[in-house]
Amino acid sequence: MAVGLSPTTAPAAPSEPEVAALAPEKAVERDEGGTAESSTASDMLAEAETRDAATVTVVAETPELDRRPEESSADQAPRSVETVSVEPKEVVSEEPDPEVPPTSLIGVGRGDLLSRLGTPALLRREPSAEFWQFSGDSCVLHVYLYESAAGADYQVTHVELLPRGGIDAVPPGCFERLLLDHRRQGG
Repeated sequence: MAVGLSPTTAPAAPSEPEVAALAPEKAVERDEGGTAESSTASDMLAEAETRDAATVTVVAETPELDRRPEESSADQAPRSVETVSVEPKEVVSEEPDPEVPPTSLIGVGRGDLLSRLGTPALLRREPSAEFWQFSGDSCVLHVYLYESAAGADYQVTHVELLPRGGIDAVPPGCFERLLLDHRRQGG
């Protein structure tokens, strides 16, 4: 939110009833129809911040204007006016980052899998295949790796993310928490 102040001088001196109606901390706001409303400047600024956009005219009272007509001097300075423009608040729709799917592991080799998720809780080896299991608080990740060619490195070909603890569905963000947990543990 940007607040800009631009001091100006009022084009004409205010009428006596208008000056008398204003308290030292009061401000005048004129709506589109020219109707004046009086409230404290801070209240008006707070209200303007909640609107889409607003211009608030703040009338600064000086001790010379608080005198009675018989006390006023002829060389009285005109009342100063400051216009404050309040920009509308930008509504930024903060959409969460798209969730990383477990399928992002497909094609990854053993070394990369270890660096992303760490040592599996369960590792089962069979000829030309490996099964790795990673456990989180509310989900279990099954990763299937197969030898891509005779003697070549194993690569992830299939993944399954399953609920854990008697729940029916995998909670959102469970896979990402598995990745983060490994990073927090120093991986």
